[in-house]
Amino acid sequence: MSTSPVTLEHPRASVSQDETDVLEQIYKHSSILFCCIGLLSNSIIIATLVKTNKFKLSSNVYFMAIAIFDNFYLLFYLIYMNVYHDGNSYTHTSSWDSAADCMIVVWGSSSLSTFSIHAQTALACDRCYVMLNPYKPKPTRKHALICICIIVSLSMCVFIRQEQN
Repeated sequence: MSTSPVTLEHPRASVSQDETDVLEQIYKHSSILFCCIGLLSNSIIIATLVKTNKFKLSSNVYFMAIAIFDNFYLLFYLIYMNVYHDGNSYTHTSSWDSAADCMIVVWGSSSLSTFSIHAQTALACDRCYVMLNPYKPKPTRKHALICICIIVSLSMCVFIRQEQN
């Protein structure tokens, strides 16, 4: 009883070039659409916080910082997808071929997303402290700004590459 070897075919091997082009265009346009929706919603948050001028609450300072850095991340992503990848998610077609360009892209996307994650964690800790200690003084705007400065500096420094001798 002989068994024939099983050959596995890559899922994209059976897709024609026209179908691949259509899928890449869908990916490009949907990425741009979602980035524009994110930019619009974060801009509404920023405009609302600026218009109401309620920066005495530490949570509003966190919301403003998160919205600003999320806008930076979305702009970075739009530039990265349209310049470096030319909208194509699988290959890069631009002249950014040096290691320095790659490090800038990785550092930018990593530090911005790291800031967002840590700022949301700090916001959650701030809200938890307020809820668990209702009779103690609430964190002020100064506390939130110090925490945001620490998070920004740490998120930018974490991904700096250390040269080994």
